Amino acid sequence: MQPDTFTALVNKLEALGNDVMGVKGPAYRNSDDVLANFKRTGAELGIPASLVCAIFMRKHLDSILSWLRKRNPAGALDKVDFESGGEPLSGRFADIRNYVLLLAGCITEDFGDFLGLDEQAPADLAEPPSP
Repeated sequence: MQPDTFTALVNKLEALGNDVMGVKGPAYRNSDDVLANFKRTGAELGIPASLVCAIFMRKHLDSILSWLRKRNPAGALDKVDFESGGEPLSGRFADIRNYVLLLAGCITEDFGDFLGLDEQAPADLAEPPSP
């Protein structure tokens, strides 16, 4: 895949992820805390919110893995995974992208700045020089 094609794909999935987060987020949290759903479930089960989030994310990854295992050997693609209620495959990727971001928030709240993002200077995030 060419870099410009990949960038276009990333941009589409980011836009879809933002749309999904805007619609599903408030319905799940029922609070001003974007992590409330994970915290409530974690408190009920006696586990950290970050573990709850990772488990919820795993469901979406499992759906993609199932889709890959069941893919038609001739290469035909079904754009909708009918066994999971008709959600398009792109929605699964958007959900996983959002769960990764939510998991980063959970880890930060559960363990502090364990991700080390506050320590990185902007230059550390720049692209490496071309060979």
